[in-house]
Amino acid sequence: TVDQGNGFVVVLPEDPALLIPAFVSCTPAIDGRFEIAALRPGGYYAFAVESIDVESLYDPAILRTVARRASRIAVSRNESASLDLKVTPWPE
Repeated sequence: TVDQGNGFVVVLPEDPALLIPAFVSCTPAIDGRFEIAALRPGGYYAFAVESIDVESLYDPAILRTVARRASRIAVSRNESASLDLKVTPWPE
């Protein structure tokens, strides 16, 4: 869930070697809820933002910056995971 209702949720792999656009997920949160399916098992960072500059998802420096203030979540094979997030501003 997302505390302020709407926004975007970004999920980044914890492994720095996987911190590339192909492994970064972004989805809108609608009425405070979001779902990202089919993540490969492993550790992830997740955060919610009011708005997002999609092009900046391709900037490794920005991804590392937001990963430091994100919540950590572990994803296991064939299981679901839940996380409550608070909306934060997207870095400039």
